[in-house]
Amino acid sequence: MTRKITVSFFVLLFTTALLLAAARETSSWKPYLSSEYGFEIGYPADWQFVSGYQNNYGKPPSPGQQPAFAGETRNLFGLEMDGPDQSQDGGGSFDDGAIIQVLITGTSGTVEDWNMKPGGSWSLHQSTPSDWVKVNTTLGPGSGLKRVAVDTNEFKGEVAVVCIGSNPCKLFEEQGAAYRTLPSGRVLLVSWERSVGSNDFSYQKYFLPMLSSFKLLK
Repeated sequence: MTRKITVSFFVLLFTTALLLAAARETSSWKPYLSSEYGFEIGYPADWQFVSGYQNNYGKPPSPGQQPAFAGETRNLFGLEMDGPDQSQDGGGSFDDGAIIQVLITGTSGTVEDWNMKPGGSWSLHQSTPSDWVKVNTTLGPGSGLKRVAVDTNEFKGEVAVVCIGSNPCKLFEEQGAAYRTLPSGRVLLVSWERSVGSNDFSYQKYFLPMLSSFKLLK
């Protein structure tokens, strides 16, 4: 009995230490406030912040909707952090660094993505939030592929982690996605992409704490 109590005590101490460390890591984060959609979510202050836009200009409306409602899924903002071996500045294909994208759906909760076909025509792809997670966590094969379920602060999703080689398997890439349904019926979508070089970025350090920081505005 004494041994069980001792083990439980050390587990409690370890868990508390992790929570305190996470709180210190996010203490300098900035809040993103949306009075329009009724929520707040934190983000690391030293990352490059790119505000989103109503990206429906010149595109046809969603089926059965007026032109003003074309492409109801909105890109709210993006975050980017360059790693020490970043080869391309300002986005695009990374050898190093990490990207976070935050989007929100219309009140139907349907995820809409616009695709441009050769010749300049637009097509609208509609999917469920769970299908969106699958698309954003589809990675190529590696020596090891681990899928980690996300169940944080009412966000549901997954992180796919790929490593290459063995003894030990070297971390190669991470892609994650999670969603949470708001009281309005809209769905908040948060995606994570990490192309690993010589950096200490990880989904545990940034993606999950960001989801945990989410609050509904009263």
